[in-house]
Amino acid sequence: PLPATGALAGVALPWPSLAFLDGLGEALAYLPLALPVALATVIGGIDNTESAAAAGDRYATRDILLVEGAATLVAGVCGGVIQTTPYIGHPAYKSMGCRAGYAIATALAIGVGTALGLTGALIAHVPESVVVPVLVFVGLEMAEQAMATAERKHLKAVALAAVPVVASLVTIETGALIGAAGIDVTSLPPEMQRGLAATTMLG
Repeated sequence: PLPATGALAGVALPWPSLAFLDGLGEALAYLPLALPVALATVIGGIDNTESAAAAGDRYATRDILLVEGAATLVAGVCGGVIQTTPYIGHPAYKSMGCRAGYAIATALAIGVGTALGLTGALIAHVPESVVVPVLVFVGLEMAEQAMATAERKHLKAVALAAVPVVASLVTIETGALIGAAGIDVTSLPPEMQRGLAATTMLG
């Protein structure tokens, strides 16, 4: 049985194994979901490399993607279920005076904390109101950097990139509202159903 939310799960070191081979057959059904996520994380690696360059720190994109891919394979053999990507928000952390030690300390804290079951306990006890402002700050820094560093002819594309995010937010909130009200989506007017479907796909 799984431990209760926030409970200490004990030591669970991520030892390499070939146990993932047993689930490959079932995993094939999820390829339509996994492939876009994998592509998005590769693009994320490129974006983060460019983000660091805009902040004055230039790294070879090929090297970053190779490390990202190697880390993903190692993590997969150790039970990881999602592709890794470089640490996001480089300019924001740099503006706060953070250096390489910050990323290393974060990785160690998350790695050790997760292996000891402490990360889940921390997440269970830290209210969202503490975490969300940090995410909003990083998001605003990224948006500011995108607008400041993009060529004028690309500003429309930068603005357009925010549309799926807004659509996703609308989908989440609409879904929560429909669920709380106990509404059967198929009972809604056809045009509203089409609108919900379009917003979901756009998100």
